Amino acid sequence: MSRKKAGLILFGLAMMAITGFAALSQQWVTSTIAMRLVQSSAGYGPIKAYWDCDMLHDVVDIDWGSVTSGQRYVRSIFIVNKGNTLLYICYMPTYFNDTQYKFHIECFVHAEGTPCQLNKIIPPPPIPEKEDILANPTLGYKLYPGMMIKIDIYLTVEMIEIGKAYVIPFEIHGYAP
Repeated sequence: MSRKKAGLILFGLAMMAITGFAALSQQWVTSTIAMRLVQSSAGYGPIKAYWDCDMLHDVVDIDWGSVTSGQRYVRSIFIVNKGNTLLYICYMPTYFNDTQYKFHIECFVHAEGTPCQLNKIIPPPPIPEKEDILANPTLGYKLYPGMMIKIDIYLTVEMIEIGKAYVIPFEIHGYAP
């Protein structure tokens, strides 16, 4: 066998190995995540989540679609205080850790104001986690009656299981002082 043929065969085998590894890598790290949103205001007037500032489309699920390990994803939603009492906003849960998967969720207030007349906040402050403020709920983000905030929800995917679909319970809470 000539050196040229041997070289071509080796090159072909190398290309098949590289292509096969790339396809395997894609299948290994891709999964889907959907979140279910629960809105609670502990009896002090409703808080509601919407996809738009016009409050036409309620948020029920936050579908992240296909996600990949080692990546960060962002979704924005609008939260409005429809009651007549100041509420302190927090969220839960934030970290999901198992031997097969690890996710981390963070929320930041991107803008605030009256519906569709929001002022951008730079830098965006974080919304505290519920577990961190149980002893002192007034550490939550202040949301006055009739006001709206736009929050960015960051999902950091550290590790996921092959081709699995996840449903994560996600809650926005409002506490009255």
